[in-house]
Amino acid sequence: MPSFDRYVGDVAETLTLSVSGTLDLAGGTATIEIKKPDGQLMSKTGALDAGARTVSYVWIANDLDQGGRWRAWGKVTIGALIAHADPVDVLVGWVR
Repeated sequence: MPSFDRYVGDVAETLTLSVSGTLDLAGGTATIEIKKPDGQLMSKTGALDAGARTVSYVWIANDLDQGGRWRAWGKVTIGALIAHADPVDVLVGWVR
């Protein structure tokens, strides 16, 4: 039996991505792209912690609507520059 990271219907759980590199992220804006198991894409505004070099998003109602492997990646935009967040997989189970 696999170990699930989240379950269908979960809310108020945080997805956190790390941003690699040395670019100063202060003043940047964060976007997270999420690919559902069926291939649909969601684009979400992320919260940026420039000091910790992380981008995060808190799942809301109806986000986690499918079981399976989800893929998330993100970017931080600072003017004309872009820093990419490392992609992560999230395994979502149907039933807790």
